[in-house]
Amino acid sequence: MPLFGPPNIEELAKRKDIAGLQKAEKHKDPQISEAATHALIILRAPQDIQDKIAETRSKDSTVRVAAVKSLGYKGDPAAVNTLLKLTEDPDLVVRQMVIWALAFMRFVGRPPERGDLFVTHLTDPDDTIRENAAFGLTKIVLKDSAKEPLLQALKGSPRVRAHAHKLWRTATPKSC
Repeated sequence: MPLFGPPNIEELAKRKDIAGLQKAEKHKDPQISEAATHALIILRAPQDIQDKIAETRSKDSTVRVAAVKSLGYKGDPAAVNTLLKLTEDPDLVVRQMVIWALAFMRFVGRPPERGDLFVTHLTDPDDTIRENAAFGLTKIVLKDSAKEPLLQALKGSPRVRAHAHKLWRTATPKSC
């Protein structure tokens, strides 16, 4: 990391400087943070997964949020159990990011089916959690038990409705 100015993510990635990229993930500039996360994804460092899992136990919710986001991007099935435990985190932003991370992992086809988790969160009081849960369901074949909560989600915010409507169209056979 340079002494002055923002970190050079490209240079850190070229040197495979995992510690430097992890530090850059916490940078105040979201573009730098995002670029560092993507560089770490490309490197796919197994130790980084374990470090991120450890960071989910931090007392600082911003550290937990960053760790969860990173684990979602990485899509490593080793993180699924940790993320599932965090669905009960006391911090709303952490819970929002956990549902997003699990939905993103589901979207890219990496973790086992978690439709029951997403169906449960369709009724969460928070719009973002409901939206992320609906997004998570878009790649899962619906069981009959999911249809009623999905219909209820259609009454929610416009973004939740958009995901729920997309899912409903793909899950319901077209009539002749």
